[in-house]
Amino acid sequence: MSRLARLALAASLLASALHAQQFAPLPAGAQAEAASIDPERLRASVKQLSSNQFEGRGPGQPGGILATNFIADAFRSYGLQPAGDNGTFLQAVPLVGVQTVAAETHFHFIPGPGSKTTTPTDLTFGPDFVVNNQTHTDKSTLDVPLVFVGHGIVAPEYHWDDYAGIDVKGKAVVIVVNEPPSTDANFFKGEALTYYGRWTYKFEEAGRHGAVAALIIHRTDLASYGWPVVQNSWSGEHSYLRGDPNARLTAASWIQHSVADQLLSSVGLTADQAINESNKRTFKAFDLPVQLKAEIVSNIRNYDSANIVGKVAGVQPGNAVLYTGHWDHFGIDRTRKGDPVFHGAADNATGSAMSWNSPAPSPKRKPPRPTTFTSPPSPQKSRACSARNTSASTHPHPQKTSPWT
Repeated sequence: MSRLARLALAASLLASALHAQQFAPLPAGAQAEAASIDPERLRASVKQLSSNQFEGRGPGQPGGILATNFIADAFRSYGLQPAGDNGTFLQAVPLVGVQTVAAETHFHFIPGPGSKTTTPTDLTFGPDFVVNNQTHTDKSTLDVPLVFVGHGIVAPEYHWDDYAGIDVKGKAVVIVVNEPPSTDANFFKGEALTYYGRWTYKFEEAGRHGAVAALIIHRTDLASYGWPVVQNSWSGEHSYLRGDPNARLTAASWIQHSVADQLLSSVGLTADQAINESNKRTFKAFDLPVQLKAEIVSNIRNYDSANIVGKVAGVQPGNAVLYTGHWDHFGIDRTRKGDPVFHGAADNATGSAMSWNSPAPSPKRKPPRPTTFTSPPSPQKSRACSARNTSASTHPHPQKTSPWT
């Protein structure tokens, strides 16, 4: 019985206990498995994976290839069965990388008839906004009207539709980050964040309604991270699964809270006033008397990355448990002053290393369910790679997902 299988057993016991009683004590078996993890070994693995040898683990870069082979070797050493392509642990994922050229990319807000403001606003990439072109086009221009759609959510189970009664085809939508606040478990699951609150969902839903651009208003308390996190992560390359039907937007963008203040002043509102209105069930989306003019220039590259996938048979057949944690970081930039390597010890060498620092093996115990361990590339790539993984699932109908981290 492998170390990873025993980790699967411990995690499965924990998940079952929490499902049955949210605040129940951990089962004795799960406590024993967790206690046997060696923190020093985990620390050493993190140090190795985030070392110069792996050059920041950039997908499509030499360091990324080294990292995927390193993790595959770890899976093999723990007795996992390969569940990738052609009897290996690696599952090829064809991706398109899109990196915005900051110096050549610009947004402009042009007031129109009925606007309470008359001065155009020129925005600077980075301090004011970020954007990525999901259509994989190197040069694009937009000249489209703007529409405020609140949280940009369509959730029939909660009788919520921010797009009701308004046509956004060919337009740019302005969206509030997160979701309507709630303490009711039956309404957006209370204080828990559902997928409706994620920025990925906002862009997907805007594209489904025919919008060509989506601008998410950033506010630190609602996003749970500051603007520098947005600026840094969106200044680099974003990747999409080739042929991804959810990648429709010419401009997938975030704007600063202060920029939203300027934009919404066109209708006599502050950003916070508009956000407060969007939290109400009575909210209705509305047109803004402002035009978005944009020039978006991008560097495009096609490349192949990989999921690392291994599996463990369970005591009971049927629905599988899927555990996942991304392996990559931002790679290496040899033009950067100082250390050119983005080491990524916390994000996410730590989570990845946990997968091969599990308890000692025992041939007598198996996890309750068939279990798959998959390590895809990082947040902006992991959904694409996870889609590739689940579409060729190693077990039928994965039912439960839990991050290694």
